[in-house]
Amino acid sequence: MNKLKFIWLVAALTLWAGTAFAQVLPPSGGFVSGGQGTPPNPPSRRFTPPPALPRTQVREGYLPAYRFDSVNLAEVGRNFDRVIIFSVGPTAEGEIDLTGVGNLGIVKRLKDAGVKQVFLAVGGANRSSNMLSVCSQSPLRAAFVTNLVELCNASNIDGVDLDWEEETPQAKAAAKPYLNQLIVDLSSALHGVGKKVSAAVSDREQLTSSAVVALDLLHLMLYEQRAQEGHSTFDYAEREVTEWSLRVSPVKISLGVPFFGKNLATGDAKTYADLVGMVKAAGSDINLDMVAGYSYNGPATIARKLAFAKSRGLGAVFAWEIGQDAPGADSLGKLFAK
Repeated sequence: MNKLKFIWLVAALTLWAGTAFAQVLPPSGGFVSGGQGTPPNPPSRRFTPPPALPRTQVREGYLPAYRFDSVNLAEVGRNFDRVIIFSVGPTAEGEIDLTGVGNLGIVKRLKDAGVKQVFLAVGGANRSSNMLSVCSQSPLRAAFVTNLVELCNASNIDGVDLDWEEETPQAKAAAKPYLNQLIVDLSSALHGVGKKVSAAVSDREQLTSSAVVALDLLHLMLYEQRAQEGHSTFDYAEREVTEWSLRVSPVKISLGVPFFGKNLATGDAKTYADLVGMVKAAGSDINLDMVAGYSYNGPATIARKLAFAKSRGLGAVFAWEIGQDAPGADSLGKLFAK
């Protein structure tokens, strides 16, 4: 074989080997989209992505502990991809206070009913009292993060939703640096074991850019607006999503909708189930979004918000909260299943 033929043979073999090897490698970086910390498959077999949730847009709902035994879990499983259990908080020592949620047996019950993922909410209006004292001290914050990871692993929980709420502007300002550090620390720890972190937010100024990058999802609590125009209106949701999208990728946004209404004069709240009864008693139209001074989101408004979220490419839509829904044909939750 002369020298020229030998060079051509070597080049051909090299090209063939490179093509064959590339066919069994995973996509660039070796990670599934959104699957933080997932190692690539070995090059000895083709890359197969894990089972995806049934929709590109995840449908979520919060489920408070006091609703565990009153909701229809079969309906919850049909309507929602992900349920967020509400809620736990830290003790003064950085341990997890499970008061109310018990031994978290609800996680298995939800998954047996068809719910694909279960997150655990941390904080809330009544469960955030120790957050600042714990998270402002590095050793206690580290212990709190470790305890949350261990709890998620032990209870088959897929992620944590942070809902750190302070009652005064001063306390909120004092909490800001520690909230953001907690997000970064917890995201690093949970991503390392294949789990996710979200945060319930209402203030665009509360999160730093590093915290936004670390989070998998931001739950926009767009259901506390009470103004002359109504409670949690479509226009309000559209404005807020537009503003948030200037800073956050739409796939990281979950649009919150209410399963309750508010009296525009007094601020008194009623569940959607109660409001349906009031509308029927008055012989009115549920899609008017108003009854006896109470403003709410009826089926037409919820459907419009869901369509809007899809058109904007939002990663998810969520409801506060599942247990406030009306049963049967009047349910708003059934719109989440479509």
